[in-house]
Amino acid sequence: MKVKLLLGICLLVGAAVAARAQGLTKAWNEETPLTSQDRAIIFSILDSQVHGKAPGTVANWANPAPGGHSGTVTLLAKSSRQGMPCEQIEYRIMEPQSTQAHGRYVLTSCQVADGTWKFAE
Repeated sequence: MKVKLLLGICLLVGAAVAARAQGLTKAWNEETPLTSQDRAIIFSILDSQVHGKAPGTVANWANPAPGGHSGTVTLLAKSSRQGMPCEQIEYRIMEPQSTQAHGRYVLTSCQVADGTWKFAE
């Protein structure tokens, strides 16, 4: 049991170090400055231009609303987890009406049984 606990802690520390190495500064969730409209646009672009495509596929997106962000999504790699197709995707987010980057996020999404894509991490 102690070995499993130690292994679990090592895996968590390793994941945190890997996330920092990938340039993640905070989780890509409701705490980021992305609006719900930004997120809807990103997910629409993923569904129409990225999911199911070849690694290296890049799609640009922009929220035309005042204060809306813009950026790119890039399909980096494909894999599978527990029989589900998964994709590692890089999200680059730009500040509204600026050339300044807000952040870079590398996250893995997997397609679940109902056909939707869910973050695996």
